[in-house]
Amino acid sequence: MGPWNDRAKDSTGSRSRCVSHTSVQGIRLPHRPYVASGDRRRYRCCFTRSPDCVDNRWLRPCHQLLLPILVGLATFCFTACDSSSSASRRPLTVEEQHGHEVFETSCAVCHNAYTKEPLQGPPLVGMFRKQALPSGMPATDQHVRDTIVTGRRNMPPFNVVLDEKQLNDLMAFLHTL
Repeated sequence: MGPWNDRAKDSTGSRSRCVSHTSVQGIRLPHRPYVASGDRRRYRCCFTRSPDCVDNRWLRPCHQLLLPILVGLATFCFTACDSSSSASRRPLTVEEQHGHEVFETSCAVCHNAYTKEPLQGPPLVGMFRKQALPSGMPATDQHVRDTIVTGRRNMPPFNVVLDEKQLNDLMAFLHTL
């Protein structure tokens, strides 16, 4: 077997191939321990920090886990950073709170305010952040106000139900979605 064995352990507790000879066990090794011919690379790997001696077998399983970890991290970031989440909402002003009450009594029967799941009417979450309304019209205050007042195919007109203040408060609330 020569002067090398696999019983030695390095500072991390892993096995390494270091000098162990019956004639030097139990005594202090000189500055340069005995190295048999042909064993210079093993000596260099045991007693120096040469980059070609790095044993990175422990990294191989990590490479297989890298993609699932990155996908999971990206999924977490996209769901945690969603601007429609209730954790990131600011408190409503008095007008917006009153608009929320108007929404709950007049609109919530047909429209979802906080999820993208449609009821009888389209969901209203993020309505003003989109380019167009579900009807295809631009998502502007005037188009939304006209739709509320005059109605659409399956939506009744609310011009007799809501006064001007309620309509303004409702518009303020819809901007918070």
